[in-house]
Amino acid sequence: NKGRKYFLTHTEIDDINYSLLDRVWSESNYSESFKIHCLYLADIFLSLRELVRTVDDGKGKLRYYTNTDLHGVKHLIAPLPDAYFSIEENDGFIKRYFLDVFYHFTRWKDMEKRVRQYIRYFNKQEWQMYMKSDFPEVILVCPKNASKNNLEKFILEQNKNKFLKLQFYLTIYDEIKYNGLNKKTIHQVVMN
Repeated sequence: NKGRKYFLTHTEIDDINYSLLDRVWSESNYSESFKIHCLYLADIFLSLRELVRTVDDGKGKLRYYTNTDLHGVKHLIAPLPDAYFSIEENDGFIKRYFLDVFYHFTRWKDMEKRVRQYIRYFNKQEWQMYMKSDFPEVILVCPKNASKNNLEKFILEQNKNKFLKLQFYLTIYDEIKYNGLNKKTIHQVVMN
């Protein structure tokens, strides 16, 4: 309730789809874990807005699209990420990201599967051909440190002898929850 009120009173936020906001408001059948997941993604959006305000004296631009916003966009990875966002700096340089937040009950096999999906999607060059831009970097939010560490090892294994140019960042749920999404809370998987 408070989140909806926040967005309704902050009309300076141009990227809010108010018809979807009204739909979510009236929906009562969503699970508690789904609601928490959505609130978490909203928190990430707000922390990114704050981050962009500090880039180039507040002249940076954030474009943030949730899974719902991405429905119907052709040539995207399936299943869709939780969010796609870009940050444009004042000089026109744009960084693009896919964001996936794993639920606390996500099985290890499903995390591995998601990494493989990104690698296949990257190798097919579909994004690069149709979107005419560099492939976004991938941010994966893991439930705990153990899953983050295991996922890092898995990504490095997938990179052996393949020389991936796909960049992954890993973090954990609580790190983002308490400190927001920023350079200090995401950790690059360094491909040697």
